[in-house]
Amino acid sequence: MRPAGAGPSSLVGVRTGQATLPFRIRPARSSGYTDVDTSTLTAPTRTIAGPVPAVLTMAPGTKVSATINGATVDGTLAGFDYQGRPVLTDQHGARRVAASHDNLRVQQAGSSSPLPSVLASLPAGAVVGPPAILLQALDAALDTKVVGTHAAREYTDAFTARGFEVFIVGGGVRDAIATLTQNPNATVTELLALLNDVDIVTTAPPPVAREICEQVAPELSGGGVWSPKFVEQFGVVLAGGKKAGLPQSDGLDIATMKHSGMFGEQQHHADTNEKSFPTTFGFDIANDAAARDFCCNALYYDPRLKVVVDPTLQGIADAEHRLLHPTHVDLKAEEATVSARFWKFRLRGFSTDGESLQAIRQHAQVVFSTSTGRDRWRLQNTLGRTAPKDATSPAAVEAWLKDLRRVMHEDHCADLFDRALRGGVRQGVVSEVLKRTQKGANATTPPTTTTTATTTTTTNGGGV
Repeated sequence: MRPAGAGPSSLVGVRTGQATLPFRIRPARSSGYTDVDTSTLTAPTRTIAGPVPAVLTMAPGTKVSATINGATVDGTLAGFDYQGRPVLTDQHGARRVAASHDNLRVQQAGSSSPLPSVLASLPAGAVVGPPAILLQALDAALDTKVVGTHAAREYTDAFTARGFEVFIVGGGVRDAIATLTQNPNATVTELLALLNDVDIVTTAPPPVAREICEQVAPELSGGGVWSPKFVEQFGVVLAGGKKAGLPQSDGLDIATMKHSGMFGEQQHHADTNEKSFPTTFGFDIANDAAARDFCCNALYYDPRLKVVVDPTLQGIADAEHRLLHPTHVDLKAEEATVSARFWKFRLRGFSTDGESLQAIRQHAQVVFSTSTGRDRWRLQNTLGRTAPKDATSPAAVEAWLKDLRRVMHEDHCADLFDRALRGGVRQGVVSEVLKRTQKGANATTPPTTTTTATTTTTTNGGGV
């Protein structure tokens, strides 16, 4: 491997079936980034007209009390649920949900100081000023038309005006950084071509995100939002694009920053008397990054502060060296797409180290299990969601499966493929891929079916 800052690793595209990987590779990022002092960073000033929900004006960890099911509950503010209702951590460490903001009471004297930025709690080196050419490209990406004639900048400006932090996140940031490393003389136009798919993450609750879409694009039905209300349980609002009947724009994925509980299953909660996912949203960008798949995909651009955010401290370097490190090695079955996406990026020339490959194999042993009907459904659904978008014929899907087995063989995981992808399961995978790719190619109107839990959770996966 080359020294840090000397360009891409010589391990790029290495065939692990033919060479022994070092167990742990952690390169440093290049010298083109400057550290930013985060200690004094504050969130935008909340300027919401009319009454401001209490949960949105308090810093996380504020001592509060609320009346829940007729009893007074003391605790600390952890964030909010998918409806924007306050979430408390009570004295026993339990997650409690208040029915509304109205009965939330602050136990300690409040401060008139501005809310701290979600970046303020990150370690040194996690927030950096990017090279000038990269900054120009990232800023120019905000002018991408995302919902009809409306540009991404209109949405980021609207979130900021309402007092919420908002970031561009995902594959475009990763690929622009990688390209600049490969070609230090790349132009803004060349980098901008990699930033045409703009996803954002924000501290605003999903209902507020929906309101902002309607505010920005009042001429569109529902502000161009096509995702059903159910999707908001995952903190996601989807606007524009072909599924909204707007083929001239790419669409905008708006995800609310996740704090905890992002990999739990639906459960009945006595406080709300409803079945929902136990996800708490709000104030923690480090946990939001940990909910993404790989460090290189957990990169954020803050258009207000003009900084790149690397909460794992490894994302920029991994993008520069085209390396894959999971954001955490204790991968869970609920994160079903991580191992499939790992081989998706390996097919694009990304490399890894032995430690990461070990974690991926352990995860894939679960995901590629076909012991039960639920297991088979999960595998078919997972591969359906990670297949190439242009695999729109049975022959194209089979060609992709051949490539997938090849790269899994290189990583000593072909046994998992061979055991799982046969007979009816393989036919099910082909059918699932075609259902998705052909629907995506032909979509011109909003969908009428209910989005499933497994389908939607990938929105926070970290880009293409």
